[in-house]
Amino acid sequence: MGEINEKEEKLAWLKEKESEIPFLKSKMALLEEAYTNDSISIRDKLTAFISDFAENNNCVVTEIPSFSAYSNGNLNIQTNTFTVRGHFNELTSLLMALERKFKVSAKVMSARFYSIKDMQTKRKNLYLTLVTQSFNQKESK
Repeated sequence: MGEINEKEEKLAWLKEKESEIPFLKSKMALLEEAYTNDSISIRDKLTAFISDFAENNNCVVTEIPSFSAYSNGNLNIQTNTFTVRGHFNELTSLLMALERKFKVSAKVMSARFYSIKDMQTKRKNLYLTLVTQSFNQKESK
């Protein structure tokens, strides 16, 4: 009787875990997609996304990304820096959209808001500097 109860519990546990398989498969596909892209394409995707967002939301990309790359063992790390000028609401929307879209492939490591007064127009302009990092595993030979 105890053996039957034990097997029924295992069967119930397996059925419960079986329902999680589609979710796990989708997460694995997302991770594979994020980490199989080369770092240059991630940089291009970030640049295109930020440029499109800026164009559609009355912002201006003031600095095209500078990047630095670092390799350690079998891991490549790429850091990109973007600076965008705009209004506070649009800049925070950009930050949120960037974190949502690239939550696996390129993490936002730093977001810095600052303002500079333009002496010609006598207005303050708000800027957002974003620093993102991408991690790629080197292919083994």
